[in-house]
Amino acid sequence: MPKGGRIERPVSRLRPSDLADLGPCAQYPPGSSKMPQALAPDRLYRCPDCGLGQRHPYPDEAILAAAYRETEVNSLEYNFADNAAWYQALDLLSADSSSQAKTILDVGCHSGLFLAGLPQHWRRFGIESAHDPLQLAMEQHGVEIIAERIESVPARWNGQFDVVTLFDVFEHLVFPLDGLRRVSELVRPGGRLIIITSDMDAWTWRLAAGQHWYLQTPLHLSFGSRRYFRRLPRWLPLHLHSLWRIPHQHGTNAIRRRQAVELIYWQCRQRGGWYQSLQRLIQAFPEYRDLRHHQSPPWTMNLRDHVLVSFDRL
Repeated sequence: MPKGGRIERPVSRLRPSDLADLGPCAQYPPGSSKMPQALAPDRLYRCPDCGLGQRHPYPDEAILAAAYRETEVNSLEYNFADNAAWYQALDLLSADSSSQAKTILDVGCHSGLFLAGLPQHWRRFGIESAHDPLQLAMEQHGVEIIAERIESVPARWNGQFDVVTLFDVFEHLVFPLDGLRRVSELVRPGGRLIIITSDMDAWTWRLAAGQHWYLQTPLHLSFGSRRYFRRLPRWLPLHLHSLWRIPHQHGTNAIRRRQAVELIYWQCRQRGGWYQSLQRLIQAFPEYRDLRHHQSPPWTMNLRDHVLVSFDRL
């Protein structure tokens, strides 16, 4: 593996030749984060065995912690109906729900909007380090914050939750397997763990690799896949309940078609050679002529490049 890297493989230690180098990562858009602007985007690597991808190198712990603490409330505010992950997770939880109160922990709960959309009799808990969002979660949505980080959750919370959710949190974990091991300890036996994150097995990832839109956020460090999550029960006391391919946000067929063409066009433009023929063909359609002016990879948030995975705790 790359010097200083940390792609995980529980069975054996990886050598540099074991990793797939997927090329340079996309440049960060201006104002994309409070991270130092001099931070290089560097390269994307993937384990061909387990399917986990990671950026290398990555910021040190102090830089990451400061960036998370300073996250603003409006930086991650979503409309519940437009958020495909929230909508699908709520549907999944509703199918299992009863009149009995349940305890749910949302890791990285931000301002508590997902928890606020759950049945009122559920007991809501969260993990959050951003100061203003966590205050809003507690004061407006009745969320009890048990810790700022997964690593700092006291042992007394082990096995205390019927449901634990991670919405777009996996990609922030420097050591994903360690983080998921700690999270699984918080779920009661027979309880449910729900993870939503990017899916490197999606066609958009296979086409774009390091130029995928999900890499334009400096705090996104690790990238899951259907292959990785299907293997997770080999290493943790979990049983795979269900797995769905989902988009980051809901969208119409017209929006999805437009985003797919944008991505294909951008890749043709970057690769050159015979791909220019397809690029010119796309430009021949009036509705796509504006693509020649695009200066960065398209944000294909309405295409199914995410995965929702549900596990039962053994």
